[in-house]
Amino acid sequence: MDFDSLRLLDDWKRRVLRDSDIPYEYAVGSLFTLNPVIEARPQTDSRWTFYIPGTDNVAVFSHCGVFSMADDYYTGNLVPHGETCPDSVMPERMERYASYRCHYSYVFDTVHDKSFFELQQDHICSVKEFNPENRLRRSYQTGQDPNFTKHYWMRTPMFLRINKGDPKPHPPSYLHKWVTAAERRAMVYYANPARPSVMALEEGVIRDIRKCEPDRLVRGDIVVVTFTVSFVLGPATWFPQILLLELVRVGEGPLSEAVDAAAYAVPVVDARLRPALADGEALEGTVGIPILALCRVVLFILCSRRSFRSDFECLPVRLSPILLDLVGRAS
Repeated sequence: MDFDSLRLLDDWKRRVLRDSDIPYEYAVGSLFTLNPVIEARPQTDSRWTFYIPGTDNVAVFSHCGVFSMADDYYTGNLVPHGETCPDSVMPERMERYASYRCHYSYVFDTVHDKSFFELQQDHICSVKEFNPENRLRRSYQTGQDPNFTKHYWMRTPMFLRINKGDPKPHPPSYLHKWVTAAERRAMVYYANPARPSVMALEEGVIRDIRKCEPDRLVRGDIVVVTFTVSFVLGPATWFPQILLLELVRVGEGPLSEAVDAAAYAVPVVDARLRPALADGEALEGTVGIPILALCRVVLFILCSRRSFRSDFECLPVRLSPILLDLVGRAS
């Protein structure tokens, strides 16, 4: 990563897009002071969430990272039967129906910047009421295993469970037709209306990524993310969960990181040596292959073979019909 990208990354870790958002590093650091700006409280029996102290307002954090890859922004890893799988979705992660395995996923490169791992909330373990059963934490999320620290995954569920007895909410119109169709067939799930928004900052104005150039995030982009943080208690383990609200590109990554130009290189013919054919141009060459050129090709092939002597001795026999035919064409 170049110096300018590192400087931009560091700058946007301290800045926010809305005054009500809280820089993630600052918020985590405040937990170890006498005046923390956030506090973890139980939201449900199996979920603790960060709130603004003394209020019922969920804390919204802001942080910045280096973008790596993502599923389709609007359909996630959901690919109904009969539909073509987007290039961005790995076949092994593809889901056909609404379930808890359907997500909008975004991945950040943490080779150079591991702050997403370093800022994980070990503080929650000091809260006495949290995790009384002493469940273990998911090991691959701890940031201690180097096999899992090159990328940081953020997944927002595409579908949520319906509480028993509650009516299914009507899906908002902006959700993709694949999502709404899958929801109609689901009995216990409804579509999550909080699909992460993908945008870009251009000349001080936040715009929908679809109206920008490029109209998608590419590897190496510097991206500000806004999100909430919860801690989920599963049957056997617990884990932190970052739920994305928005992703905003604030800087484009270097070309070498965004696109491997060499992978798309094609041969280039020097027009000074071989001009392109033009309409109305007189024929320059002759019909057929010049005899001298043919002989040079044949001699090169024979010299490269081990059985050169035997091939050369029988050359007149093998080539005489071909040469006679070419002489006739050339004349």
